[in-house]
Amino acid sequence: MYCGECGSRMLVTYSTSHTGVVYPYFMCAGRHRKRNEKNGCQLKSFLIADAEYQMEKIYDCISFTPEERVLIETHLKDYISQEQEKYKTEVDRLRRQKVKIERKQEKLLETYYNDAIPLQLMKKQQQALSKELAAVESEIAMHTATFEEIIAELTEIMDTFENCGETYREATGKLKRLMNQAIFDQVLVTKEGQLEPQPNSLCEGIFKAKHYITKSTPTEVDADSIRKLFKSGSKFFEQGLNNDCLVEHTGFEPVTSTMRM
Repeated sequence: MYCGECGSRMLVTYSTSHTGVVYPYFMCAGRHRKRNEKNGCQLKSFLIADAEYQMEKIYDCISFTPEERVLIETHLKDYISQEQEKYKTEVDRLRRQKVKIERKQEKLLETYYNDAIPLQLMKKQQQALSKELAAVESEIAMHTATFEEIIAELTEIMDTFENCGETYREATGKLKRLMNQAIFDQVLVTKEGQLEPQPNSLCEGIFKAKHYITKSTPTEVDADSIRKLFKSGSKFFEQGLNNDCLVEHTGFEPVTSTMRM
């Protein structure tokens, strides 16, 4: 979590009441470092419990109902089926191109062995063909991800978003951390103490798809959002291992300060 005013991380601080009750707060690290400066960050500290409440409301907003999930998943799978046919056509074209290049290489060698071209020219042309072949093979590799894997990843992502508001409320600190990491690049705090989560590109694409499908009922799904889903699906789960976490095992934010206020 970061301060939306100065970009500093938020620290965890503690305030003890006269009755001995300890209240955990968020404080801007930039304000703490420059608290004696006139032009320092002015973001006020606020209760972690308030931040937790806001995050719960945010998850309620991005949560899919079972009905929405079925509608979205059906549209996405239909789109995937259409793309699968396009991919097959494209892969066939690339494989034919690969065969042509390999035949050119063979003919070039035969020409050289028949003393029809000098060695240097043969090497130069072979290098050019090798680069062309490598580019084609790279494209083939990019197109060979199985659509069964894509469907499986889509199902996992839909599992994450279906009723995620309820899931977040009942989750342990560790699971909340993983959910926040997987969905958001970062969470900013405004000067009014409001949380503004910044979803990663994949999740932003899914939210757009949800809007188009459930609100606008278009004839076509947002193609750009689906392409992001294809290319970034596996990264959705890899982000759960990112060190820039939002929630530590013991709470909403890693304890980076234990000052008494």
